[in-house]
Amino acid sequence: MKNRFYRLTVLSLVLLLTGCNTMTMYQSFSGSQIRRAGGTEKMLTLSDGGQLHYWERGEGEPLILIHGLGGDALMNWKEQMLDFNPEYKVIAPDLLWFGQSKSPNAQRSLSSQSDALFALMDHLGIDQAHVVGHSYGGFVAYKMMNEHQDRIKSLTLISSPGPIISDMELFNLTRRFETDSLETLFVPESPVGLKKLNYGIFHDPIPAPKFVYRDIYQTFIEPNKQAQRALIETLPKERDQFKSPDQKGMPPVFLIWGAGDKIFPLHTGIDLSRYLNAPIAILEEGAHAIPAENPEVVSRLLEAFLFKKP
Repeated sequence: MKNRFYRLTVLSLVLLLTGCNTMTMYQSFSGSQIRRAGGTEKMLTLSDGGQLHYWERGEGEPLILIHGLGGDALMNWKEQMLDFNPEYKVIAPDLLWFGQSKSPNAQRSLSSQSDALFALMDHLGIDQAHVVGHSYGGFVAYKMMNEHQDRIKSLTLISSPGPIISDMELFNLTRRFETDSLETLFVPESPVGLKKLNYGIFHDPIPAPKFVYRDIYQTFIEPNKQAQRALIETLPKERDQFKSPDQKGMPPVFLIWGAGDKIFPLHTGIDLSRYLNAPIAILEEGAHAIPAENPEVVSRLLEAFLFKKP
């Protein structure tokens, strides 16, 4: 993983000298890798006029990967799309107001996100799918399961406490990062705030030049900053609207957590494990950004879980 970041830093220095945006070039390179591996890039027009951008690769049972804040599907799930067992059809969408997805008329809410993903499933003719969500994407994944348990074949939550995160835990989170609100923490005002957040989500953060944070900010946050902040602002209210899970009809659930997670500490993962009666895999050298920092481990854990399913 370190070698990957060093290569990115070297590439960034080269691009700086040529005046290119490092993230634009990195995304272009990553997309080319997916296409060479047989993946495709598509766009779905939603009923409200919005557009949902997504990637597909592989054949077989559908596996939907839902990214968190601070990027898009390609930035968060490229390694899993390239690495995952071809017996599954991996589908990685950009959530609304992230990456190339947009919806000018929809409310900024978990409901809008889950509606868009169910629309994608309908478009692809998918009755049931395995669903994986990381961080904010885990809230979306849990919302999907909470609404339509029958359409979720299995649910994996990575570093995402969903229904059991308390207001006190959220308050303590802002205290840990010395910020005044969740919106400011997760959707910073500037690249400086983004750098501070990045150092808090990796187990072994590697320094990057200032212009890399600038390019990340300009690419992933600045275009949809207000919409993304609205999504964070509505989370506590939407959490309170979750129904108690129907244990009899609930699909198999699996949790993956980092022992050093500073966003949602391990004890919240253990509490969620008890609440959902679900197994949890704990990465001793993991933090919050597990899919990015430990991609091979995530793929192997998912495969071990999914191949047990009938």
